[in-house]
Amino acid sequence: MGMSKYFFKQVNKGYFGAELERIGVEQVGQSIMAKRAETLLIKAYGLSATAANILKQEFLSAGGDVAVHRDCISGEIKTSDVLIMATEKTIRIVAEKLKMQPFGLKDLADDLLLFLKNSGRLDFLTLKRGVLDFNSAPLIMGIINLTPDSCSADGINPKDEKEVVEKIEGFIEDGADIIDIGGESTKPNSLEVSAREEIERISSALKVAKKYDIPISVDTRHAQTADFALKMGADIINDVSGLKFDPKMASVISAHKACVVLNHMRGKPENMAEHAVYESFMDELTLEMREMLGFALENGIGREKIILDPGFGFAKNKEQNIELLKRFNELKIFGLPLMAGVSRKRFLSLEDDDLLAKDTATLAANVVATQNGANILRVHNVKMTRRALETLKQF
Repeated sequence: MGMSKYFFKQVNKGYFGAELERIGVEQVGQSIMAKRAETLLIKAYGLSATAANILKQEFLSAGGDVAVHRDCISGEIKTSDVLIMATEKTIRIVAEKLKMQPFGLKDLADDLLLFLKNSGRLDFLTLKRGVLDFNSAPLIMGIINLTPDSCSADGINPKDEKEVVEKIEGFIEDGADIIDIGGESTKPNSLEVSAREEIERISSALKVAKKYDIPISVDTRHAQTADFALKMGADIINDVSGLKFDPKMASVISAHKACVVLNHMRGKPENMAEHAVYESFMDELTLEMREMLGFALENGIGREKIILDPGFGFAKNKEQNIELLKRFNELKIFGLPLMAGVSRKRFLSLEDDDLLAKDTATLAANVVATQNGANILRVHNVKMTRRALETLKQF
């Protein structure tokens, strides 16, 4: 399935007022529209002023509303972002009427209906040897760092097979659904590791892991490493660069018909902090994730093989990470599994090296991520996460 012409994102209701202000709605209009915020809030970008005005009238007549720029009615601006406020039933009714309208509104109607379809929860992800089922609580991905410079101080010696076995068996016993093996640190200011060294670090862990009945993910930016790992039996490639780092990565994943985690990041680990500058953070993040997804689809990776990760800590400062966690559910518009990787990240305000303190803070963040629609939690402490998810099932 290709990319649609129009782009939508669902807006977290806590940011309703900020979005009205950003679109350019007059103050009186903001007060009136605030009363209608108990419905779906869907933002669309760059409609012509004519199309925006027609859209507003159609939704008003059906019992909804559309926020447009204050100068739309006068024609002083050519385009406007819009915020649709309506129930799903109203959106479907209006979409059918819009199919008869000019000014690109027929395409918008088709894309609105596609948006509603994509907003539903995805049930499973196809792997080479089965499926990942997302019908209940989030799945847990346990992190195995085979690096000497892990940001979480949990790196293990890749040559110590006993330690590797104990780590994998411990994760399985604790309730991990996936294990994620990595041979390169991508923490802020870290430097690149060659594919050759990365392969040397992960090879023994891969040999051990494929003996167990658990999906294997490999955290790598290198196509050579990915090819090696997939030939060794890995199911998923977790690329923190979102396929940007190595131009051969997409073709390798496509050729193996493997699954991939597409992670949002700007720049590289050694300079990504410099790129944490956004005029409108969630708008830009979502648009860039859309482009990342489009690139994967255009290069032969099927939608049924893709997991999206907005990249906590990758080219995002503390405030942006917190906003992302609060607004995580807005990313469900893609209709794809979402992964949250907040484990032991710096934005959780952890000043010391106490792992219990880090894991407790991680747990709180993961509860928020779960409530906001995360399908996979990538964590260092599997046991604590599993216990928390079992507890959440009771509520």
